[in-house]
Formats: sequence, C-alpha cells, structure tokens
Amino acid sequence: MKKTKIFIALLLILILPVLVSCKNDGTGKELLHGDMYPEEQAFMKEVVRLYDNGTDCTDKGFVLQANYYYGQAIVAVASFRYAVSEIILAQWAKDPEKAKLKNEEAKRELEKKKREEEQKEEDDLETEDVGGLLSALNKFSEKMDLLTEKADSIENVYEAKDKADQAKAEAELIHGMWDQIAAQSPSSPYPYFFEAVLFDYRGEKEKAAEYYANALLNPNSPEKPWDFRFLVDLSQKELNALSKRLKEKEELLRQSFVPEISLRKRDFHSWDDTYLCSLAIDTLKADSTAVGAAFGLYEAALKANPFEPACFIGCAYLSAKMGNGRQAAYYINEGLLIDPGHEGLNMLLKAYNKEGGTP
Repeated sequence: MKKTKIFIALLLILILPVLVSCKNDGTGKELLHGDMYPEEQAFMKEVVRLYDNGTDCTDKGFVLQANYYYGQAIVAVASFRYAVSEIILAQWAKDPEKAKLKNEEAKRELEKKKREEEQKEEDDLETEDVGGLLSALNKFSEKMDLLTEKADSIENVYEAKDKADQAKAEAELIHGMWDQIAAQSPSSPYPYFFEAVLFDYRGEKEKAAEYYANALLNPNSPEKPWDFRFLVDLSQKELNALSKRLKEKEELLRQSFVPEISLRKRDFHSWDDTYLCSLAIDTLKADSTAVGAAFGLYEAALKANPFEPACFIGCAYLSAKMGNGRQAAYYINEGLLIDPGHEGLNMLLKAYNKEGGTP
C-alpha cells in the first residue's frame, strides 16, 4: 500500500501543469499604481484581491484553484478594457454622422432654393402659355417627379436594409468578442457585466437589464454593484488614457499567467457548477454511451468551481470510463489536495489502487 501511495504521489508530480509562482513580484502594487478614477481604483483593488488569491493558491500547490483566480483577474481587466474600446469607437462613429447630417441639411437648403427659383421662372412663363403647351409639360413633369420619388423610396428601403444588416453583423462581431473574453474564465461575471454597460451606453435598456441581472446572479459578483456611468461623461482623450492604463495592466497580468480557453459555448449557466453537474448526469441518463459529452460538462463545472469535490469525482470517474487512468489519477489527487478527507474521493482512490488505474 505504501508503494502505491508513493506511485500516486510521483504520478501527481509528473502530471501537474507547470505554473510559475508570482509571489512577491510586485504585480499587485503595479496594478494600483498611477492616477485613477475612484470607481476604477476600487475595481482594480478587486482585481488585485483575485490576483493575490491566485498567488496564495500557487504557493500551496493548488494549481486549478490558482488558475481560477488568475483567470478571473485577467478577464475582469480585459472586459473593462474592451467596453472602453467600444465606447471610443462609438464616439468616433458619432462625429462623421454629425458631419453627414450637416451636409444633408445644406443639400436640402440648396435644393429648396433651386425649387423656389424654378417656381419663380414658371410663374413668369404662365402668362405666355400658348395653346396649353406649358400646362401639358407641367403635368408631365409632375408625373416624372412622382416616379423619381418612388425610385428614391425603393432605394431608401434597400439602403435601410443594408444598414440593418450591417448593424446586425457588427452586433454579432461584438458579441463574439465577449464570448472570446469569457472563454478565458467561465466563472467571471465581468464579460456579462461590461457587455451590459455597453448596452446601457447605447440606450438598449432591456438588453442591459438582462445582462446586468445575469452578472449579478453570479456568486463571484461583488455585493455592491459597480457604477461605471461616469464613462459616459469622459472625453475621447480621457477614454483613450483609460484604455491605455487598462491595456498595460492586462498585459502585466498576462505576463504571469496564460488562461486556459474553455471550449463550451458561453451561456447564463457558465458559472453554475451545480447546474453543469446536473446536466452531465441527465446526459448519461438519457444516453449511457455519451461519456465524452458528460465529461465535457463535468470539466466545465470544475472550471466554474474548482473547490467542489463532486466536480473532481465526475471528471475522475468518467476519465477512467474512457480508459484514461493517468487523467483519472490527476483529478483524484487534485480533489484530495483541497479536501483530503472527502469520502467519495478516497473511495475512488482505493478503487484506483485496487484495480491498477481503473476506479
């Protein structure tokens, strides 16, 4: 039995991912360095708390838990920065739009003046309408005007459709960027929160409320919601300076840690390990051969909450079912690191040792 325990310990050392300790590297101080808006500074203190939690886990050898905290710290800053970038782009888009409206107004004034001059000429000619020729020409001109207006209306419909299609494509692209950010930390509330901030900025109140609600349901959200309404009052210069600060801080965080990307599509349950574990069980009940799909759900649950033994048990058991004993050993030992006395994990360990790598 003693030899078996030594084997498991050696196996654990071999398969643990390498993560460089960030203890005493001064990153926390650098994240809080410089002039900041009050809400920005409070937010960065929360980022430092997450980062420090990750460092503590690293020092204790809790790799998955360290990843959990480091990932949240990075995604918090990345979400904030992307929201600011989109607000900057929205401001840029407003200026050309104003210029376009001004040009259109000038054009309308010019056309109005031209029509008035033409009308004056027609009034002068009315007294010389020989044989009704001028009246006939005027009627013909009116019909042509109606046809022109109809053609313009059709063109406007197509133009509006093109604009709607373009707006839809832009919205999908932006939503896709949020998905990419969220994939780096499924447990983070901040992609949904800052996406809500962006909807709020654009005046899409219903969407904003929906995304705020989802962010606040996440247990990783702070008790007191952040208030980023001050972003609306910032000039482009101030927004650019904020974006630059956030970029530097995000890069600083990424120097110490590279997040693992989740392949599961983002939804409102990405942070809910209980829901994901239940979904894995339901998947197996519906189809006992769907082991790979169920494992993917347990793995997603583990990323959402690497402190829950049930997630480790599910990943370990299904790894063994798929014939991957090495991976099963990894999940058993990782679970026992955070809860050495857990009955279910110890039962799996005994079964693993008894069956020679197949719990």
